[in-house]
Amino acid sequence: MKDEYESWLLQKQAATAPLRSLELRCYTSLMFHLTIFGGSEVRLKDRRNLVITIWGGTDILMPTLAEKIMRLRELKEKYPQQPLSEVVPRRTNVITFQGGTSRKLPTFGREIDEMVQLRDCGLMPEDELLELWQEAAKREDFDVFGTFTMMGGTGEDRPSEDEELQDLLKLVLKGIITAQEYLELKRYIAAEGTALLKTDLQQKLRNCIFPARSSAPLGSVRPLPSNRLLTE
Repeated sequence: MKDEYESWLLQKQAATAPLRSLELRCYTSLMFHLTIFGGSEVRLKDRRNLVITIWGGTDILMPTLAEKIMRLRELKEKYPQQPLSEVVPRRTNVITFQGGTSRKLPTFGREIDEMVQLRDCGLMPEDELLELWQEAAKREDFDVFGTFTMMGGTGEDRPSEDEELQDLLKLVLKGIITAQEYLELKRYIAAEGTALLKTDLQQKLRNCIFPARSSAPLGSVRPLPSNRLLTE
């Protein structure tokens, strides 16, 4: 009787193993975020994401250039035989019912802050950083969104001028940019508004992170006033 029970138990475990494996794959490969009757923020991390908003509001924090670079580096290590241009880093489905879902773009100050951290932490050589920077900057499909909206709204939200200036002022207090650089960026934002052109934004960011890049070799780039790793 005991032998028959053990045999039946082994057969049952063998039959249900594929189902448990499927459940594990679904659980580990899909990030699920649900907002009901309230507001929330979500930072996408997995390759597949599902964001559902019902009678509430959700802000999807779009990745900075530094986050994109780190993601591309992970994909480069994971798929060494496949060109990065053929790899879709992330897909997100957004379902909104009687609410609002916004894709919130990062401020210029946040872009500078995180790129300085990435540059100073020593995680990768400068050549690799610049290579991945170019790849991330030209990728229009880094985040692919599929949306379904019923009696609600879904769209892209650019930071206001006040948000831009507040984040730039934080960089002055941290010692990342000087007061003079803050005033120059303030004038630029005031002139261009919040709809900064992508090429202009990339050039401004590059000038802040690698000020002497255009006239000096890779190994002789002048650091910003503060060359420490920020952890705040």
